[in-house]
Amino acid sequence: MPDQPSAPHCTATLYTAALYLATRYAQSGCPRICRLVAQHFELIANYPDPSLTGGLRETCRRLRADWERIGAEREQLMRKAMISGAPEVAAGPLH
Repeated sequence: MPDQPSAPHCTATLYTAALYLATRYAQSGCPRICRLVAQHFELIANYPDPSLTGGLRETCRRLRADWERIGAEREQLMRKAMISGAPEVAAGPLH
């Protein structure tokens, strides 16, 4: 059976993925990517790595809430743009 990756290694992978997804969101404005960023911050906040401080976990929880809010705002703007027929607003990033 292969060795399991260490908790710090997995935590670093989660950080890396969250940063990558945040960059993709900045380029695309896609609300689905925004939800993935929020999910990654939630995973980090709850990851069983004893090296994660309480402050870091709380920061990740707050970032998750921020990204959820951003995603909801983006979805709402995209729906309004689609209804009004303004595809340029629906297509580009807003944050």
